[in-house]
Amino acid sequence: MLPADPDRGGITEHAAPRVATGNLHGTGCTLSAAIAVLLPLLPLVKVVVEAELYLTEALKASGRLTVGRGRGPVHHFHALWREELLAGGG
Repeated sequence: MLPADPDRGGITEHAAPRVATGNLHGTGCTLSAAIAVLLPLLPLVKVVVEAELYLTEALKASGRLTVGRGRGPVHHFHALWREELLAGGG
């Protein structure tokens, strides 16, 4: 991703690690929503870094969801759901 960096007057290149998962549904919308939410709060480059981190963790946790068939969604609530709730332990 190459967001403009107004503080540096140019472009800053970003790379995020690839996550081995087939649950890719919603990645673009998730990334753009995270950027939109953070944009009023942080400098642009920090916004992109934080949004990429959120998406990476959502992708890593996506295997914990058991919904639908085929390619599943990213796990938007990865930071909020406790493991015992996912396992049905209340």
